[in-house]
Amino acid sequence: MRILKKGLEISSWNIYERRYQERNLTINDMEELLKRESTEYLTKEQSFLNLFDIKPSSNEIVGMIYEQFLEYFVACSIIRGCREGILPFPFFLEKEIRPEINRIVRSLWLKEKNEYLESCLMRLWEAYEDNLDFETYTAITIRNHSIYYIGRIPIIKESVIKKLTVADRIEENLFVQLSIAFSFIKLGDYDREERFYRKLTSNSDWDKANRGYHLVYWGDWIVDAYEPPYFDDGKIDWEKSFENLLEHIENTQLEYVMLRRVELLTIRRFIEERKLLGRLNKDNFDKIRNSINCEVYKNEDFKKKVYDEFVKLEQIFIRLNEIKLN
Repeated sequence: MRILKKGLEISSWNIYERRYQERNLTINDMEELLKRESTEYLTKEQSFLNLFDIKPSSNEIVGMIYEQFLEYFVACSIIRGCREGILPFPFFLEKEIRPEINRIVRSLWLKEKNEYLESCLMRLWEAYEDNLDFETYTAITIRNHSIYYIGRIPIIKESVIKKLTVADRIEENLFVQLSIAFSFIKLGDYDREERFYRKLTSNSDWDKANRGYHLVYWGDWIVDAYEPPYFDDGKIDWEKSFENLLEHIENTQLEYVMLRRVELLTIRRFIEERKLLGRLNKDNFDKIRNSINCEVYKNEDFKKKVYDEFVKLEQIFIRLNEIKLN
């Protein structure tokens, strides 16, 4: 079973990686990849091949029979790569990994031993430091993604905070600074949340970069490799970003509650820049209102701040609805 899982992880990662290159893995390619692990015999097993979506005419592998299988085994390969320092580490840090896969990574980490999590933290931090002296697209992307994953490693919170604190002191790129801020906030840091909110409301570059960060992460904006940060120009459709922001706001876990004010602000700024409500119809607005009013806050001052930001969103919702009706 362990060998089968390794074979599925290797194959899944390579299928996923080649999608970026707009080309497909073949059965022969997969056999060569598995040969390095002395598991090439798996490609002779029909039960193994049946797990993949294969074009009969060309033997090209376009995915697995269920996309969720692929996502799971890609996440497993990322976990194993971080833990053991083997492929796809560190190369996966150059890619924009789908949010669905990142969710699985976070859930798998909850089952990892502390010593393995420390190994993941060490390797991710090394990847961050190795790219500090460069401002190329690849170096910035690796730093951003290293911080993202570091900030989501569970249980060893003290070790994670130490690394984030160092990064916060030395990082100069705005795109990576956004990732650092989100990581601190999800860890429950109210002071950092306040500082971040003030930057977003007082600095236009932070505001535009924050919106661009969401557009890229949630897949509304597919960027061709140029150096981040990515500034939202107010024209890109933000449907996927809205769906995920709404899902976050409805989530009652503390890490998501901590993001509420910033995410309400982000929705408001998307709307203000486009002068359109987009997906914020009455049903979705009521979902936000109901979530904001839920008693899930551990800090009364923060609760008031969230509500104050909600009122600002409510005002623009009412105003644009009136314009639409007239």
